[in-house]
Amino acid sequence: MRSLYITPLNVVQVENLKLLREIEDGNPRPDWVPTWDWAKEMLGRYESNDLYHAVVSDTLIITMKGIAAGMQNTG
Repeated sequence: MRSLYITPLNVVQVENLKLLREIEDGNPRPDWVPTWDWAKEMLGRYESNDLYHAVVSDTLIITMKGIAAGMQNTG
């Protein structure tokens, strides 16, 4: 039963790890810019101006927390 809920998080986590490695290799997606004003405001709180890196890092952290919570709560 657990895999039904955690598998999508695993897939998102793998994709974000790929994106993070692209960033570390110096090949980020340069054309990415958030379109929503609230997203720009929230991401503007980061010390670095690299919003793409911030989004990828945050998404990776959220997936890790989600998988940990799912594993803990489903036994």
